[in-house]
Amino acid sequence: MSVAALPANLVTQQRRRQARITVHGKESFCLDTLSEYQSARDAAGLAPVTLDGVIRPVIEVCEFYGTVPWQLASRKVDRYFAGPGKRAQSTLRG
Repeated sequence: MSVAALPANLVTQQRRRQARITVHGKESFCLDTLSEYQSARDAAGLAPVTLDGVIRPVIEVCEFYGTVPWQLASRKVDRYFAGPGKRAQSTLRG
């Protein structure tokens, strides 16, 4: 259902509710979502080391920029992994 199909007062109530979400609420929602993802992948048989390798970079980037994943621009993620979050050593020979 599109927003245009909803009654005006319902749309207004939803926007007010969204505006009341605090930074703590966003962070809590993010951590809950990551936990649920981790639990689902664990139930599917993914190894704990693999799970950690999938979840840890998301948390690192979010902590570095002080935001939640859905508010990150792709340039910020690229900048992080090219700089402070760089994982591999250079492949260029000196």
